[in-house]
Amino acid sequence: MRASTSVTASVQLRRLRWRRTKTSLSTRLANSTRCRGPDQIRTVIKTFKEKLFTEIFPGRTEVPKTLIFAKDDSHAEDIVNIVLEEFAKGNEFAAKITYRTTGKKPEDLLAEFRNSYFPGSLSR
Repeated sequence: MRASTSVTASVQLRRLRWRRTKTSLSTRLANSTRCRGPDQIRTVIKTFKEKLFTEIFPGRTEVPKTLIFAKDDSHAEDIVNIVLEEFAKGNEFAAKITYRTTGKKPEDLLAEFRNSYFPGSLSR
């Protein structure tokens, strides 16, 4: 009986530890990946630009196609503007694709991004 009780207690303890670890990890990941204000966005984009050809893609000379996900339309707008400023490129370099696009459908814009040659960034 004692062995059974100790095994049950051990299993319960592991479940409790797993729940705590899982919750803690989820919270840390959620908090560490939030990039809310323009200053934080600019820091992330600058760091990406600085490390792009040395650490992330050594040997490359062009910026590869990159997707950047935003929490809402305003956040996406901030990201696109900062990307264009930091990389000093034209409007073809970065585009915002949301459900609120005017003109083309989001599906068409994504297909265009996927199939076009022009390397660059896309904020969605």
